[in-house]
Amino acid sequence: MLQVVLIDDEYFFRNSLKRAIPWGELGFQIIGDANNGRDGYRLICDKHPDIAIIDINMPLITGLELIEMVRREQISCKCILLTGYGDFKYAQQAIRLNVSEYILKPVDFSLLTESLNNLKREISAEREHRFHVKALEEHRMRYIKEHFLLDIIDGHVSFNKLQLSSYLEELHISIPFDSYAISIIELPETLSSHTEDIQKHLEESLYADGKCEIFPIRRSQICLIRETECLQDTKKEMDTLSKYLQQQESSFHIGQSALHNHAQEIIIAYREASVCLKNARSFEGRVLFYDEWNLTAYRIPEAALAEIKKLIRQRDLENITDGLNRCYHTFREKKLSYDNIIFCTYELLSALLSAMNEQNTINCFLFRDSRSLSDTLDSFHTCDEIRDWMIHVFTEQLKQETHTASACSVTRNVREYILQHYNDPELTIEDIAQNLFQNYSYLCYCFKRDEGITINDYINQIRLNKALELFHSGVENVSYVAEATGFSNAGYFSRKFKKFVGLPPSEYVKTL
Repeated sequence: MLQVVLIDDEYFFRNSLKRAIPWGELGFQIIGDANNGRDGYRLICDKHPDIAIIDINMPLITGLELIEMVRREQISCKCILLTGYGDFKYAQQAIRLNVSEYILKPVDFSLLTESLNNLKREISAEREHRFHVKALEEHRMRYIKEHFLLDIIDGHVSFNKLQLSSYLEELHISIPFDSYAISIIELPETLSSHTEDIQKHLEESLYADGKCEIFPIRRSQICLIRETECLQDTKKEMDTLSKYLQQQESSFHIGQSALHNHAQEIIIAYREASVCLKNARSFEGRVLFYDEWNLTAYRIPEAALAEIKKLIRQRDLENITDGLNRCYHTFREKKLSYDNIIFCTYELLSALLSAMNEQNTINCFLFRDSRSLSDTLDSFHTCDEIRDWMIHVFTEQLKQETHTASACSVTRNVREYILQHYNDPELTIEDIAQNLFQNYSYLCYCFKRDEGITINDYINQIRLNKALELFHSGVENVSYVAEATGFSNAGYFSRKFKKFVGLPPSEYVKTL
């Protein structure tokens, strides 16, 4: 039913209006009335009715003033204005305030009933339109979100941490990617037409807390990205999910990744889940967890991975190539399965991503061709092909980083920040670290390693070079130059300048 309020200062008219029209039969409900404009305004603000029948001439606040106040509050309410005035100026004001109907007193109840029915049809059409617009917008956002998630698990999206945060907020993605795992559910072809129904059930029951993104990746596969800090909780959820799927009287398989803590590792997590799914078909159990699977599989020793990371940080291409050759030689000697080699390959890729991410020198991801990472690896048939491709990936990535900069991005960002703020006398390393979202000690370590001097010495060096530029441009006022280059006082500037140049600034200017 549509809700209606009556606002008129005539008591008997309000009562006769309540009795004269069969409100319930017509689909209306009177939810309140008021005898003046002020109380009427409060009533509308409190109840938010669909329709308000308002007298134009009332004490305290007139009907037109009341409607104007309601419009300012942006309350969606259709207004029928009752008036004893036939003056055109009132009709003009009513039109300006978007009044739905303008009815003269004494009121013809049949005319008012017709107006109410017209508004009912209008409101119904508007609601239906809003419903369709909302449904279309939800469908559009879901489509964009699902394709964004598909792109990031395939490694087709390039982003840094700030961009990722923006994407997640814009697309209403609930996973912050601080601690997460990926599951892939594979249904039989006979149930593929019910994938949407199963996905909806998962969203509304098992994962109703909103800490999971669920989307289809193939006709009969559903991907879950779950926010979790404990895989044991995920395993309990998988047990519940398995029981639900068993009730569908169907066969199914689930591959579950390990726990990951960086968004850049999402393709690793997806591949772990994919390979576990592939191998789950060969096991009696329907669910295979990566952390259980690798108990029986060969893992690259932690010491070997640590050595690879060290070589990556040092950009030592020659020894990295030797290390990769040794790894894949070991795989051949141990006669590892293809799946096990793929697992180890992802461990090596994870080491590369981790080492590069430590220095913020990678956005994500390494591959720029049209194929996904999983498709690329699936296209190889031998261990040697994978090895050669891995050497190419490592070499190209490290060459690119070496060519683009001799220092890590932390150091580059510090240099850029100092160049923009050197003239601030209160500039400190704490300010720089805070604005660049970096740890203070790590910031100092990276800068000293790459530049060979401390950040404070570098700030003074920039300031003194800028002072020289000003002196050479014709500026002779020492105090002005000191202030313009960020020195707190001219005396301190003079001492630093003399140590840097060999002459006090006042004498140096005379040599120009």
